[in-house]
Amino acid sequence: MTKANPNSVSVNEASRWIGVRRQTLTEWLIALGIDYSEGVSVPEIFKAKIEHEKETAVRKALAQVGVGEDGEGAGQVSKEESNRRKAFADAVIREIDMDERIGKVVPIEAVVDRVAAQYSSAREKFFAIPTGLSQEVANLDDPQVISALIRDKIDEALEELDAEAAGRVS
Repeated sequence: MTKANPNSVSVNEASRWIGVRRQTLTEWLIALGIDYSEGVSVPEIFKAKIEHEKETAVRKALAQVGVGEDGEGAGQVSKEESNRRKAFADAVIREIDMDERIGKVVPIEAVVDRVAAQYSSAREKFFAIPTGLSQEVANLDDPQVISALIRDKIDEALEELDAEAAGRVS
């Protein structure tokens, strides 16, 4: 029996994270050729979501300029209009490049990597709680004491995650 990757989650869990139906996420993963039979990693989840968002944005942009998915348009665009649109697009690209250079925006890949690392860290910390508490609570019979210990460990894990997110801990 193959042991599941500890850094992966089920497609059900992943779909809840990103707010889509399980079937939707499964379709995105299949389209990208990602095997999800033993779970899916955080980077794969975000890769599927980002690819879907890019495809949606392209379809919307094509619809706005009157071009269908087949590349055919409803009407012709004049040479002047085409040049105006190209100049506008070039200006937008230059503005985005400048914003990135001055730190106003970051590449999506950097965000995906950071979020993936944070999810993995949270997953590790929360899955470590039962192991860390099992010996402590094994001989306890007071539910309030057990509950307080669990809350303390959860608070401790959340404080560590806050510190990591703020860059205080590597």
